Amino acid sequence: MLFLNQYVINFTGLKEGEHDFEFDLDNKFFEHFDYNDFNSCQIKVEVRVNKKSNLLEFVFSSKGRINLLTIYKNIRLSWSLSLVLN
Repeated sequence: MLFLNQYVINFTGLKEGEHDFEFDLDNKFFEHFDYNDFNSCQIKVEVRVNKKSNLLEFVFSSKGRINLLTIYKNIRLSWSLSLVLN
């Protein structure tokens, strides 16, 4: 569980307003959840938290690269990804 502490955002200490956080995800992150489908991955996640008196708003943005082995003839595929969640 200590491994996941680096991905925790402590809301209690945040003042009202926008706050930005960055996290780097790699194979170790996914292996922690027993997800081993990636040969390799490097994903940068940016989280913007807007703290209001009675509300927390999140915007997640991620960019990175994932390499995985397909079932079909053991072909390796690499994907670039970009995702924004509001």
